[in-house]
Amino acid sequence: MIELVIDGSFEAINLSVFSDRELIYDLFVNSANSHSKLLIHLIDSMLKSLSMDLRQIDEFYCCIGCGKYTSLRVTLATVKGLLFGWRKTLKVFTLPDLIAAATQNLERFRVVCQTSRTAACYADYIRQDGRLTRIGEIKKQDLQEAENTGLPVITRARESVTKHLFRLPDEFIKQVDLMDLKPLY
Repeated sequence: MIELVIDGSFEAINLSVFSDRELIYDLFVNSANSHSKLLIHLIDSMLKSLSMDLRQIDEFYCCIGCGKYTSLRVTLATVKGLLFGWRKTLKVFTLPDLIAAATQNLERFRVVCQTSRTAACYADYIRQDGRLTRIGEIKKQDLQEAENTGLPVITRARESVTKHLFRLPDEFIKQVDLMDLKPLY
């Protein structure tokens, strides 16, 4: 089974490809607000480097946010365009959950994703016996207030996090119909 994971929720585009959940391709590109010019080309380049056709991908995973408005809209529109008319499995996840999955060295922490100059979304997590649990829902708040906690704060990643998708507990990943693919701002 071939799985493609896409995150374009911020200024970077992150693509990972797995074969039976084993990482075979990973790309992290700072796109400086040019998702609309780069994303399709990066996917095409990825397919060529793997000598693969888009039809060979069995499952698609897409980050729905939190993130920057335009970055999320372009990414989700691209995924809808790629999958329109196909009967492919589409699963979604959130960026705070994915960043939490990539954070292996803390037992209790907060992930804060800045969505504008003054706003952020955040969630608190506990890792016990290797199992990641989110405490409550992902919340939106003023950036300074979101970072004001007694917990260690992890901010959005500056490197690939999509390669950590399968560290997420199953309940953090939801299967959706293509028409129900909606961003979390």
